[in-house]
Amino acid sequence: MRYDCRVLDRSLARSADTTQSTNQQLTLDAISEHVRAHIGEWLAERSSPARPNPVYEIESRERMIHLEEELKSQRELMKQGFELMEKRLSVMSEENNRRFDAIDGRFERP
Repeated sequence: MRYDCRVLDRSLARSADTTQSTNQQLTLDAISEHVRAHIGEWLAERSSPARPNPVYEIESRERMIHLEEELKSQRELMKQGFELMEKRLSVMSEENNRRFDAIDGRFERP
């Protein structure tokens, strides 16, 4: 009996492809099951407040320091603004008092 080598090669190739495909599917299923089994603990480790990422912690501290400095600067600017407004109001009050005194003097003269 004579076999055509090309037919055998194709048959072996199909068999190898099927086996490889089955192995890949089994591998993917195993990986999928492993990920499903451990995803909860991986996420818990990642977001655990007990062990924050050192780089994130340093960046957070730098941001807090910068924020505190900005708030201090704004507080000082607000104090300066309030002091200037208080001076302006006292000047306006003195000016109004001077005007009222002048008007009172006009009514008292006749």
